[in-house]
Amino acid sequence: MGEFKKILGILNHCKFFLIILLILAVAGYLFYLTTPPNGFPIDRIISIEEGESIKSTSLILKEEKIIRSSIYFQLLVQFSEAKSIMAGDYLFDKEMNIFEVVKKIETGTFDVPNIKITITEGMTVRDIATRLNGKLVNFNPQSFMKLATKYEGYLFPDTYQFNYNADEFKVIEAMRNNFNQKMLVIKNEIAESGKNLDDIITMASIVEKEATKDTIDEVTDVLWNRINKEMPLQVDATFVYSIGKHSFDVTKLEMQDENNPYNTYAHTGLPPTPISNPGLESIMASINHRPTDYVFFLTGRDGEMYFATTFEEHKRNRYLYLD
Repeated sequence: MGEFKKILGILNHCKFFLIILLILAVAGYLFYLTTPPNGFPIDRIISIEEGESIKSTSLILKEEKIIRSSIYFQLLVQFSEAKSIMAGDYLFDKEMNIFEVVKKIETGTFDVPNIKITITEGMTVRDIATRLNGKLVNFNPQSFMKLATKYEGYLFPDTYQFNYNADEFKVIEAMRNNFNQKMLVIKNEIAESGKNLDDIITMASIVEKEATKDTIDEVTDVLWNRINKEMPLQVDATFVYSIGKHSFDVTKLEMQDENNPYNTYAHTGLPPTPISNPGLESIMASINHRPTDYVFFLTGRDGEMYFATTFEEHKRNRYLYLD
């Protein structure tokens, strides 16, 4: 009988230790589940779509290696004060334990930074793609150029605060909305000018490339005077846009190429599309230019602009400042 009691005592002791070990094992496992998984995706943006349930969100976070256990995440959310999650794009810029993840998702602490980017007047769609390339994580420059080419001239140059994960669609939307708002402000001036918006923007896009800040009114007036007189515009900026050559590199043969619709030496009128995205100053100059008698202008090799009212005077300017 004594031996039996002795054995029973040993078993009770073992049972106690087993319970302690079990508790420690469970506690250790639960603690393990709170820690960041191996391969935690630092600087990854995770999107939780509108309408996602707590369960589906937990599965997304587990698949993305943000948490170790989807069930543990669900329990923590259910027993939290908020008992809900917020949809949105979340940036995980450092490793987080599951409690920190729950708090982040419940409170909508997105941490996705805005990127300040300036698009300057006269930039083309290609220029904009180059400027944004590498600055926005989801921006595809090739896709942007394919989508935005039809909006050349109508993407308003400005300083933008783009979300870090903005894609080419968001960029185009922001720039188009800005353009439309700016045109709404000056709609009366556009209507009173007697010109349609497309012609105004196309002219402004040329002026943006051809004129300086000090000569914007004179250049605009010269170009409209040439349009009204049915004279070719004879500007070199359209060659830069269409064939990528600068003024001094354009050959006589290229100036005679009637197959190039942007050849303003061979064709009268405006080119088929804008050649850049003009700012408000060039647009306003295109609407309300200051009248002059000038019909010719050129940019000399010294960088200065020279205007003329007659062809003879223009030839003299060419001799003095170009030849």
